[in-house]
Amino acid sequence: KLQTDTATVDQVLTQLPSALQHKALLAALRLPLPQQLPASLPWQGPLNAPLQLLEFNDLSCLNCRALSRQLDGIIARYPHLVRRSYVPIGAATQTFNTAAFLGKLAQQHDKFWAFRHLALNLNSVAVKELTKALVNTGLSQNNIRAGYFTEAARILPILQAEQEFAQRLHATQAPTIYLNGMRLEVDFPLAQVETLLAWLATPAGLKLWSTLQPTARP
Repeated sequence: KLQTDTATVDQVLTQLPSALQHKALLAALRLPLPQQLPASLPWQGPLNAPLQLLEFNDLSCLNCRALSRQLDGIIARYPHLVRRSYVPIGAATQTFNTAAFLGKLAQQHDKFWAFRHLALNLNSVAVKELTKALVNTGLSQNNIRAGYFTEAARILPILQAEQEFAQRLHATQAPTIYLNGMRLEVDFPLAQVETLLAWLATPAGLKLWSTLQPTARP
């Protein structure tokens, strides 16, 4: 189990700019980074990034896209400061769907994030359109058909395990975001995350944050 020197963390946090003095954000930053994530999750970003973000979402949910797009815009400006992982869950239920299965097929070919990007910009989330998005990442129809017939027995238990992981974190409604192990509430202003990243990108921010690494990392 990770041990965090609370006094050191609090000392650093008191030096954050006033624009970052948001109660939920400060609570998230006091936590050690997530310890055990399923190895099956797709991820982006450096392993030692100061911010670790978990996105629980449903690519077949049209109403879940706004948050994902906002996150993408923020992370694109600071890719070296964020490591994020994606966990597929249902938007209204605790079951997976075709989008989650196709996402795993894409991941097998290192195409998950390309597939996610295309899926987020579809006008329809019908299976036909999601499949077309997967083809547009470079997978052939043969790859996809073979996936349904030969990979389902392997992929479905992985999705089940990821679903159970989401349930342990009470992330049963899409979209749900965890920042450094803390769940951000629906009304949390993502602009605060961008403000934090902008500060971390400065020499002063990186220097100050580096004092946390020995205590907040394994």
